Amino acid sequence: MIPALYILMITVFLYFISFILVRYGIQKSISHSFYRLKEDNLGVLFTVYIVGFAYPATIIADNIWITSAAFLIMIVGIARDYRDSKVLTFLHLFGAYGGVALCLGGIWLHYNLKFMSIGMVASFIIIYALRKYLPMAETIEEDGTVKKDYSHIFWIEVVVYLSIAYVLHLGL
Repeated sequence: MIPALYILMITVFLYFISFILVRYGIQKSISHSFYRLKEDNLGVLFTVYIVGFAYPATIIADNIWITSAAFLIMIVGIARDYRDSKVLTFLHLFGAYGGVALCLGGIWLHYNLKFMSIGMVASFIIIYALRKYLPMAETIEEDGTVKKDYSHIFWIEVVVYLSIAYVLHLGL
């Protein structure tokens, strides 16, 4: 059952990211893709994606770090329409940043992959430093206008998702 959940998790990730890239292009962040999906009455796909990746991770992970990180990431999917509410904004960001922090802690402490955690943080810094050279994202603003924006958060999130998938694969 566990390998099937892992395959489901990876399939959901690859399908969603591919769908977003093909249909809407690179986004400012994976969370911003919700607003593009919402325009087409497909906003629920964002929640399906988050839960489809994170829930299997809670089952596959055999430690409190990654399980807790995945539950926090599920809050991101629940608080998906965060622009209009301070409470949803708080929950969304708490889930995102808390999930990433617990993921880094779990990779370092549970899986004893301190160099991977350090490498992840280094990649975040490098991606941020090179943000001006990455492809620009088209972001839909609250007033419906389209603006160009940096896409570094999107790429950092992809690194986090791939890192979670990698460490869970080690445990299979």
